Amino acid sequence: MSNIVKQGYSILIFPEGTRSETCSIQRFHKGAFYLAEKLQLDILPVALHGFGHILPKKEMVLRKGSISLHIGEPISFKTQSSLEGYQQVSKFVRKQFMSSFLKIQEQIETPDYWADRVIKHYLYKGFRIEWMVKTNLKKNKNYNLLIESIKNHKTIKFINCGYGELPLLASMVLKNSTIIAFESDESKFNIAKNTMNIPDNLHFMDIQHEKVEVIIDVKTNEIRYEI
Repeated sequence: MSNIVKQGYSILIFPEGTRSETCSIQRFHKGAFYLAEKLQLDILPVALHGFGHILPKKEMVLRKGSISLHIGEPISFKTQSSLEGYQQVSKFVRKQFMSSFLKIQEQIETPDYWADRVIKHYLYKGFRIEWMVKTNLKKNKNYNLLIESIKNHKTIKFINCGYGELPLLASMVLKNSTIIAFESDESKFNIAKNTMNIPDNLHFMDIQHEKVEVIIDVKTNEIRYEI
């Protein structure tokens, strides 16, 4: 391997070893950092965004979307040497990746980015429901302003959520927020809570006394800040 490096070749390694179903960064295996230490190489962080959205793990059908490649700042061998071993380097590099990837997500994964995916959740609910969801998102410009206004809140409740497209969209954009949604119309609520691939941070349930920071009435567009 050292002979190949001396000839000017680079080594490409995917430290996670596999893809995540949630497109989140998993733990790093340490082989890449062991090689960097032994061969005294700099590390160039490279992140791919969107691949897991276009071809999710365990699915065989491509989805509409785009992939972008992001190149970070090189981590010199000198910097690695100051971290006392490749195991610590692994933790350091992963932390750097997570910080930079979060910024990439915040920049790219806007309501406009996720709107088409939300509509696809209603593809098999019947033409009328799919059309209503699509029309509602278009009329409200994918709720860009509303979601922007609540992005710093960690617990958000939507009432009168209809078919659930707004809380679903909000949960995709605001990954670090807990989203609770409820609809008193049982037929609509059944459709909302039985869409496919509901994010882990979205909970379709009726919680009367749960403390939340923001309550949004989807029907009236009223926003009430509780904390």
